[in-house]
Amino acid sequence: MDPSLDESAIAERMMTAARDGHLLRLIDPANAPGRQYREDATSRCRIDNPFIALPEIQHLYLERITPGDIEAFHDEIQRERQGLPVSLLEPVAFCGWLISKQALFTIAGYLRRQLDQKTPEGKSALLRFYDPRVMGRLTRILDRSQLSALLGPIDQWIHFDNGRTLQWLDPHQGTRRVARLKPNADQWQSIRRIGQVNRCLELYRTLPDEDRNRAVDPDDVDRLIVEAQGYGLRERQEISAFVLHCLVLHDRFHRHPRMQALLQECAGGMSYIGLTNRLTQQEWEAIAEDKETFEHDGSVEN
Repeated sequence: MDPSLDESAIAERMMTAARDGHLLRLIDPANAPGRQYREDATSRCRIDNPFIALPEIQHLYLERITPGDIEAFHDEIQRERQGLPVSLLEPVAFCGWLISKQALFTIAGYLRRQLDQKTPEGKSALLRFYDPRVMGRLTRILDRSQLSALLGPIDQWIHFDNGRTLQWLDPHQGTRRVARLKPNADQWQSIRRIGQVNRCLELYRTLPDEDRNRAVDPDDVDRLIVEAQGYGLRERQEISAFVLHCLVLHDRFHRHPRMQALLQECAGGMSYIGLTNRLTQQEWEAIAEDKETFEHDGSVEN
């Protein structure tokens, strides 16, 4: 990501790329009837899903953008922003803009191959990197060389982040790799948590204003999910509840003696949600007030 580029600068670069014939839209019409694929050999190219036999009109596709003036690009950015779903859990039709000098069929073929990944267990898996909510996390999970390999013929990838801010991604930074992506085992674990990260972010977003007292970074949410799993929590709802308690109270609330005893019961098979629902208001207040008591190593100050 390049934080030095504001939206106006990105729009200008998009306009230049369009004039050169290098600007594309990436659309996922599976849940957007108004944006379904229609074959056009000169301006559109579909990207077949390697796992699901979709009707032709529902395939992911690339669309070449014709040149326009700067106002037209500002208008398009605003239109696509306004069309984004409110929830982080709803399907996204508009995936982003791509800049590439390669032919449409070359780009589509390369991206199609990258959809089909092998897990450390040797199983095939669909990597939905085209979804901007996934791409945003992949930029933090993959190293620079892997990101370059993932996007190969793509010079720049432009998408909206979870806050609807336009992001400019230059995956190569001078050194381009054209190869199959091969995430390692730890990276696969992070990839598998992306859905849970977005689920927790959405749950936090929908809390009452008085409970949302901090800016939340997806990396922090991912770290809290790992902590929840470390305590033996496996169910999606229980992990989400643990993460929300961390975000609303404080990150170290689980190190309070009352919570430590409760989490030991969870390790024995008891329900985290069921046990925390039994905590009294007085107990919650005591846990919340101990925010500064517990050091990062979990020790208690005397």
